Amino acid sequence: MIDSPFTQAGPGLYENGYSPIPIMPNSKLPGTYADESWKPAKGWNDYCTTRPSQLQINYWSKWPNAGVGVACGLGLICIDIDFEPAMDALLEMLPHSNVQKKGRKGISLFYRGNTDAIRSRNFRTPERVGLVDLLAEGKQTVLPPSIHPDTGEPYYWWTDDTLLDVSLDQLTELPDDIAERIGEVLKAYGYNPEADRRYEPPSEVPDVSQYHSTDFFRKLNEDALSNLHAWVGKLALPKGRWLGAKYRAVAPWRSSGSGRAMAKRHPNLSFDPSGIQDFGTMETFTPINVVMKTMELGEAQRDAAVQWLGEQLGYNFGVEIDLRSRRKEAAQMAEAANRDAARIAEPEKAILEAAPSMEPGSWVERQMAAGATPWVKTNPQPYEVAALATITGVLATVPAEPAGEAAEDPSTDARS
Repeated sequence: MIDSPFTQAGPGLYENGYSPIPIMPNSKLPGTYADESWKPAKGWNDYCTTRPSQLQINYWSKWPNAGVGVACGLGLICIDIDFEPAMDALLEMLPHSNVQKKGRKGISLFYRGNTDAIRSRNFRTPERVGLVDLLAEGKQTVLPPSIHPDTGEPYYWWTDDTLLDVSLDQLTELPDDIAERIGEVLKAYGYNPEADRRYEPPSEVPDVSQYHSTDFFRKLNEDALSNLHAWVGKLALPKGRWLGAKYRAVAPWRSSGSGRAMAKRHPNLSFDPSGIQDFGTMETFTPINVVMKTMELGEAQRDAAVQWLGEQLGYNFGVEIDLRSRRKEAAQMAEAANRDAARIAEPEKAILEAAPSMEPGSWVERQMAAGATPWVKTNPQPYEVAALATITGVLATVPAEPAGEAAEDPSTDARS
C-alpha cells in the first residue's frame, strides 16, 4: 500500500515546526476521516494559532489517501500568485523566497513574518478576477506530494529547499507593510482595494487546549461519552458504581466542601452519556479533562491523557507514551487492581466497607421505606451475570449487587 501524501510529508513538517493538516483526497479542502468516509473538517483554522499534537499527526497519518496542507499563521506566510501577467513585477518587488511550490498555475512563495501585523487578503479586480492571495492566519495551502484536483498530478516544489528541510526561522522575512506593497504593484493590473477580501480573525480566539474545539478532540470526547463502560471503571475513582447506564463516584482531585474524609464523602461526580458533572461544585467536564485530573496530568501531558482514553476506546495512534512512568498513577493502577480483586472475591464485604453510615432520613432510607430500590438493576448485562457466576454460592441468574456508596440525592449533598 502506497503511503498517503500526509504520511509522507506530515510528520516531517511537524518535526520542522509547522502545522500540517490533512486534506481530503481530490480536493483542496481540509478534511476529516470517520466511518470510512471523508468530509470537510470544521475548526481546522484552530491550527493557525495552536499547533496540533504529535498524537494527532500519527493519527492523521493513518487516514487513507490523505493529502497534506499547512496552516498559515504563527509566523508562516504564503504569497500565492495566480495572475501570470503580474508575475515579473511582483517577483521584482518581493524579497527572494528560498522555498517555493507549484500546482496547476502560478507559484506559491513561503516567508516568515509578523502575523499579528500581516493579515490574510485576497487581491482581485472589480470583475472579481483573482490576482494574488496573501495567506496568513486563518488560511492554509496544499503542499506536495498532494494530488491537484484539477490536473490529477502532484503538487511539486519549485526550489531545491522545501518546508521539510527549512525551518520557519530560516525562511525569508517579510516587512509588516507587504500587503500595501503588493497592492501598489497590482494597481497597474486593475486591482481595486474595494474589491479585495481581507481575513479578520475573531476578536476572541478560542483556546483549543481548554475547550477541545477541533474535530479530533471533539470526536474522542463524543466517543468516550457514548461508551462509558470502556473506560470510566478503569479510572478506579473512589466509591465508583454503576446506576444503569450512569456512573457515580467521588471526585478525588478536590476536597470536600464540608470537610468530610474521603470515606464519608458522597459520590457527586456523575457520568452520563449526555455529559459529566460534579454536583458538589456544579462543574462540567469533558472525558479528557476527567482523565487528566484523575491521573494528575498537567497541560503539557495532555497527549498522555488522549492516548490513554483513545486506547480504551480502540483507537490506534501508532505511538507509545509511557503513562506508568508517573509514581502517582502507578500506585493508582495497583490500588485499582487490588480493589477489583477484592470486590470479585467478597462482594458483600466490599459493599459494606465502601458504604458510609446513613444519616436518618437519607435519600436511600426514604427509597427503602417506600419499597423502591432504583439502584438495583433488574436487567443486568450479560457480562455482569457472567461475573457473578464466578462467585461461590451465587447463582448466575441473580442480578449484580452494585459496589461503592449508594448515590445521594444531588439536592441534599450538593456541597459535599
